[in-house]
This record gives sequence, C-alpha cells and structure tokens, in this order.
Amino acid sequence: MGGLVVRRMGGPGGPMVPIGRFRGAPCPFRRGVRFGEEGGRYSPPLSSVLEKSPKPGTFYRPRKGITPATVAEVAYGKAGRKAGLLAMNRSTWNDHVRRAKTGWEAYGVPGLQFEARYSSTDPLATYGSGSSFPVIWVPPVAGGEPESIFGAPAPVPAPEPIPPGGGGGAAAPLPPAPKPGPGGLPPPWVDPAPPAPPAPSPTPPAGPGYISGRYVPTSDMILQKSPKPGTFYRPRKGITPATVAEVAYGKKFTHTGLMLMNKSTWNDHVRRAAAGWTSYKVKGLQFEARYGAHPSSTYNTGKNYPVIWVPPLDGSEPEKFFGAKPPAPTPGPITPPVPPVGPVVPPYIPPEPPYVPPYVPPEPPPYVPPYVPPEPPYVPPYVPPEPPYVPPEEPVPPDGPVPPQPVIPEPEPPAPPSTEKKSVIGPLAIISLLSFAAKEL
Repeated sequence: MGGLVVRRMGGPGGPMVPIGRFRGAPCPFRRGVRFGEEGGRYSPPLSSVLEKSPKPGTFYRPRKGITPATVAEVAYGKAGRKAGLLAMNRSTWNDHVRRAKTGWEAYGVPGLQFEARYSSTDPLATYGSGSSFPVIWVPPVAGGEPESIFGAPAPVPAPEPIPPGGGGGAAAPLPPAPKPGPGGLPPPWVDPAPPAPPAPSPTPPAGPGYISGRYVPTSDMILQKSPKPGTFYRPRKGITPATVAEVAYGKKFTHTGLMLMNKSTWNDHVRRAAAGWTSYKVKGLQFEARYGAHPSSTYNTGKNYPVIWVPPLDGSEPEKFFGAKPPAPTPGPITPPVPPVGPVVPPYIPPEPPYVPPYVPPEPPPYVPPYVPPEPPYVPPYVPPEPPYVPPEEPVPPDGPVPPQPVIPEPEPPAPPSTEKKSVIGPLAIISLLSFAAKEL
C-alpha cells in the first residue's frame, strides 16, 4: 500500500502534479513525505508555534526583521547566543529552511535564512511553498530533536492519491487501512515506495516548445511584481530588464544584476537581441509577449511574457540555489515503539530567571547656584550739620562822650534850565573859518 501526494494545477479540471508520497495508511506514527524531505519528523500543531518570545525546547515562527541571531539572544541570553545559534543551525528538524552564507560570514558556515517563502499551514513546508516565514525548532540547552522530547510525530490529514489515469477527474478511494497490531499499534510497512524526483515540477506541455532538463518552478513560486534575487519573475507590459535589475538589486548593483540575469543559462529560453543593449555591446534579454504558459516555453509559443530567473549576487542557477536533495533511502521494517511504563514525565524546562531591569543611574540633583551674600543697603557718609548762622555782634561804644561825627554835606539841588539860546556854531563851522583865514593870509 502507499501512493503519491498530488496537487491539482491550474484550477478545477487541471492536471494532477505529484508533490509527495506516502507509504501505508495515515497514522500517528508516519506523515506524508515530500520531495527532499525526511520522513517521520514531528509536525507540531499550529497552536503550539510561538509568534514571539522564543524559548529553548519550543517551535517559533519569526516575523519580518527577526534574524537567527535575534532568536538565539532572546531564547538563550547574551552569554549563550553563539552556542544557541549554532545549535539551531545544526538541528536536522530545521532542514526544510533554506541555508546560505548571507549573515553567517563570521561563522564560516551556511546558516538559516528567514524569508517569507513558506506555507502558513504546514510547519515542515519547504522553500517556495508560500508567502509566510518558516517554523523553526529552538533546541533545548542540552540539545535534542523534537522527536526525543515530544515522542512520535503528530498525525496529519490523509493525502490525496493520484486518480486513475493521472489526469483530472474524481480521486480514487484510498485502500482500506490495515488492521492494527497488538496494543493498538500499526503494523510495520513492508512495501517499498518508488523513489521521488529531486524537485517538484509542473507537468510539461506535450511536444516541442520548451527547454527540458532544467529546474521548473511551480506557479506559486513565480512573482508577478517586486522581483528579488533568488526568485522567478514574469514581467508585464512596459517592464524592461534594466527595471527588473534596479528593483531587485538596487541602483548600486543595477549593472551587476543586469549582467547576471543575461548570463544565466536558465534564461536561455528567452530571445536575446542587441535592441536596448547597445551601451553594453552584447545581445540581451528581450521581454516580449510571445511565450507559452510553461515557465520554460520558448519564443513564438504563446502570448505570455517569459518567466525569467533573477539570480542571487553569486550568480547561482536555480538547481544550485534551491539545492534539491536526493530522495530519502527506503526504510526497512519499523519496529513499533514500546509504550512507556509509568507516568509520562514532561521534559524539564528550567524556570526563567526573574527579569532584572537594566541599571539606570539616578538623575543628578537639581542645580544649586553658589551662595552670593546680599549687598548691604547704601548708607551715605555722615556729614555733620552746619551750625546755625550767628551774626557778629556790633561793637558797643564805650560809655562816655560821643566823639564828633563828620559832617556829611547835603547835595545841591539841580540848577534850573537856562532860557538863553546857545550858539549853533559847531566844530565843522570853526574848521571852515580857520581854513578861509589861512587862504587870505
């Protein structure tokens, strides 16, 4: 028993595309295995995934602006940040999260990348499955995977099997579940499952008209706006390669990003010409509505704009960037776990230390100006008062005869005016007479 997990592409009536596989009937001890996924991993319920304040031994979904270093510092404290960061990166449960060297240059290893490219409903969803941030496992201080703490993997809903013929139509019913073994445990699986392809791909069109043998993205991985390095993008009318490079890499790296896009071999299905690229002296990508719906369709196969690969700054192709994992080896018979004896003791979680607020020095006392004694009131200098004026005493004549006093003549009365006529001859007349007398002589 067993089968493939499929997804219907293109809406109702579209083709069924394999996206995973399962063996045996769904049960609490096994979950569906996707391409590149390890089977039998614990899948936490979404209600137990923390959205803030991560702690050791919990699942956490970061948000925009949160980095792995931030999670490690909050969960393990500043003293244990480096050890916790490396423990998170080494955890095999976090293998569904894409790793790269960005932000991990100081540690010399590829590290976890928190990007909004994961499904919001499946904690173990792989890169490119949606637009949410990934769920990560924050290991305890002593280390350990979720299975060693929480036990067997959590149950998952039954996957949809491939219908007869592999195309559209009603899904075929699941085979009857095997009878449980002793103690209600499921029997071991003995039927081998076929190996899975290395990466999910939509069903290619029949006949020629597309590039085969390359990584083919699913429709939800192709961006329609805001291209970014390491993504697939389908331009629209009026968008040029230079516009895509400027939006994805910024003005500082527009030329570098434009050359990376043009050199990418994944973009070889897009027609190249010298139009618009004369200043670069090369033939460059041409965005024309002459391509089919398939991401790798070649020129003159439809009326859509082409899908292009926007490489990261290291120039990686999609096959290297997404790192398709080889299929997991087929496991042998699984021995049913022995139920625990006695009460189940939950894992010890050390209590959080009491919060100690950071030391804030007290504010200095208010400024007190230096004491300045008040000035004494102004006292004018003492000026003694002047003694009252005492007129001098007149000499008192001695007693005896009074000496004779001088006789003061009385003034004469003015003479009465004269009535006689005075001579009218003045000085000029006298001069004239004298000069006349001199002439006669």
